[in-house]
Amino acid sequence: MFFEVEKKISRSRAAIKRAEDSENGKDKSSPPGRYYIPVPKTKGGRPLPTFLEWTEEQARKRGKK
Repeated sequence: MFFEVEKKISRSRAAIKRAEDSENGKDKSSPPGRYYIPVPKTKGGRPLPTFLEWTEEQARKRGKK
């Protein structure tokens, strides 16, 4: 058995990293207990799609529907 590694980009991890970097600066540390969580939002305040809607959209983008 073996594993292959693929590169992926996580927008939520990127947002967390930016928030941590902007607050901490170079020589500062975060207050004890502070942590960050990603909160999904849509542009224009529209409701988030359901999982079924999202999977159908992904299939259309890949040309499978």
